[in-house]
Amino acid sequence: MQDFKVTQKTDTTFDISVQNKLFETTSTIDTGINYQLFLNKRADKTQIATPRNRGGWMGDLITKPDYQSGSFIYTKYTDRNTQSNKNDIAEFAKLALKYFRKIGAKKITADVVENNIYGIINIDSDQTLKYSALWRVE
Repeated sequence: MQDFKVTQKTDTTFDISVQNKLFETTSTIDTGINYQLFLNKRADKTQIATPRNRGGWMGDLITKPDYQSGSFIYTKYTDRNTQSNKNDIAEFAKLALKYFRKIGAKKITADVVENNIYGIINIDSDQTLKYSALWRVE
């Protein structure tokens, strides 16, 4: 698997790296992980009452009709820091990262420990990607 190489600049923003007029790549899938976890998946009325607050990515309108990008993690932004909510966030993360199963991942784990999401995506016997501290539950 390949991903664009992204570097953090001194002003804390991120930029795609370019070398010799070509995008640099990396063997990680960090961009894909962040995209799947932090893009707001379209919620329904049982999750969020106000339609304009339900999130969703417009690009999903032109992609596969049975698939939505992102996760429901954002629906917990204003909830209390309870174990139940941490468990929900871990489940939302696992569901969002199921996308990587479609492209060959063998195992996906996610857990919330000490207010951070931690997990592993096992691509094959040679490549295991670990991600952590992606989102803080306050």
